[in-house]
Amino acid sequence: MKVLLIPILLSSIASSDTYIQNSVISNSIIGNNIYSSSSSNKHSSFITKQIILKEHFNKIHVNFPLELNIHKSFKNDIKLKIDKNFKNNISFKVYNDTLHINLVGNINTRLRTKLTMGISSFNELTLGNTTHANIKGFNNKSLKLSVSGTAKVNFSDGSIENLFLDAKGTSKIHLEKISIRNATITARGTSKTVINVSDNLNVNLFGISKVKYLGNPLIKKTLRNLGKLIKLK
Repeated sequence: MKVLLIPILLSSIASSDTYIQNSVISNSIIGNNIYSSSSSNKHSSFITKQIILKEHFNKIHVNFPLELNIHKSFKNDIKLKIDKNFKNNISFKVYNDTLHINLVGNINTRLRTKLTMGISSFNELTLGNTTHANIKGFNNKSLKLSVSGTAKVNFSDGSIENLFLDAKGTSKIHLEKISIRNATITARGTSKTVINVSDNLNVNLFGISKVKYLGNPLIKKTLRNLGKLIKLK
């Protein structure tokens, strides 16, 4: 593997102690057609890596401890904040229109790794392990959302016309702050979902999963074991 290091000097950064150290081009650590530049504060053990993806994606898969923030942006702007001792232990690979964000080796889970993504759109999001995600600013015609393990996701604003949700484990999903027209939900384990839906709600609940909903949709439900569907006032 060949790694090309390109020194870059910047005259002004938001913090006077922050500077771009280098730009790394790598086909194995970062991923095919992906460029990364990193900045660090000399008083901190964390660095910020700017990730530039050269391939198109509309699906995102994450399955490791990560604080993920996704917001609407007409131009991709992706930044990873990570302890400098683990800066090469996360890979970004795009194939089949899907961005796979994975661990390469280990990271210190007590030091929360943060990924901020400004993207124009996405139609599928898969979260596992202890990923915590916050989503803001999207209006989706269709969204497939899969959440498992102890992952959590919160949508702070926006809308979804047709939602397809698969919830497992002890995951927590908050969709009450956005408007959803139609939702199909399959929930298992002890997962908990709160949703605001207007037209149609189709639920299949297993284990002791719970779905709480706002709105007055037409309901179609299958409840197994101790699964509960609860209307909120």
